[in-house]
Amino acid sequence: MTASLASSSPAHRGFRPWVRRLWVLTGHTFTQLVRMKVFYFLLVFSLILFVAGFVLSSVSPDAELKLVKDTSFGVMQIFSALFGIVGMALLLPKDIEDRTLYTILSKPVRRYEYLLGKYFGVLAVLGVSLVIMHVMACGVLHLKYSVAMSDEMQGLEEALEKGKLDAASFELAKEEAVEKLSLQGIRPDLHMAVVAIFLKAAVITAVAMAVSTFAGSTIFTLLATLSIYVIGHLQATARESFLAPPRQPHMQQVQAGEAAPPAPAGSVPLRLATGIVAVIFPDFQVYNVVDAVVEGKTLTWGAIGKMGALSALYLAIYLGAAIFLFAEKEL
Repeated sequence: MTASLASSSPAHRGFRPWVRRLWVLTGHTFTQLVRMKVFYFLLVFSLILFVAGFVLSSVSPDAELKLVKDTSFGVMQIFSALFGIVGMALLLPKDIEDRTLYTILSKPVRRYEYLLGKYFGVLAVLGVSLVIMHVMACGVLHLKYSVAMSDEMQGLEEALEKGKLDAASFELAKEEAVEKLSLQGIRPDLHMAVVAIFLKAAVITAVAMAVSTFAGSTIFTLLATLSIYVIGHLQATARESFLAPPRQPHMQQVQAGEAAPPAPAGSVPLRLATGIVAVIFPDFQVYNVVDAVVEGKTLTWGAIGKMGALSALYLAIYLGAAIFLFAEKEL
């Protein structure tokens, strides 16, 4: 009662006080996570990146560059997903156990502000971690690219001096080498792939927060969110399987009466059910652009726009559900 009266007082109304409260709550969550030594994972990432970049070798320079990108993006995806799930699953129960939650809510802070502060705090740590890992990966990639380009040019020049290549062949081979290595160098698509990883982590973090508001234990939150994460990766394949048109039977089978004419695919109830599943379980395959980027392909603005729009939809659904459930939760 005291908290609700204080929250509605004129001194705490308005946009600027609201932003200030969110900023304080976000900073508190960020500090709380830093004290839990979550950034120690960056040391593990550094070791993995060093091994991929300077210990493991491949058959060609462009394959070595691809290995660096594949390894760094893979670790980023694993870390962001696990940190979003585990971090959010631990924060709310820890605040209740330490009675920090009651202290915060006794101040002019609404419940939804507390949740958003926790969420933005986790995202802040995720964002900082991804930026640091991306900068480290780009540094190693640039170094490997420079060495590979230098070695490639030196080899071509030696071949030209020894008469193995004429001037025209040298220029052609030089252009091909530059084009091939440039596809595996630092390109804008690398940055967009990191954005896709962050958006995916933001969605699964929102899912974990929604589950934690009604879960009875941290283990249940972890298992339920991990299950949604797995289903979200499989639902696109299942949807294609369910809604794909059935294969046409062989003409001889139809004439012999061995196969009935195919039923129309994608009935209304089935499409409705798959639509509901797509809303409840996020389609995480939309964010899987890393493989294309590692291969040197260019991300289209259509794919980026689709990721952004779906992320906004999923965040509205799961954050709204978390706020509603937490408002009704007995503390």
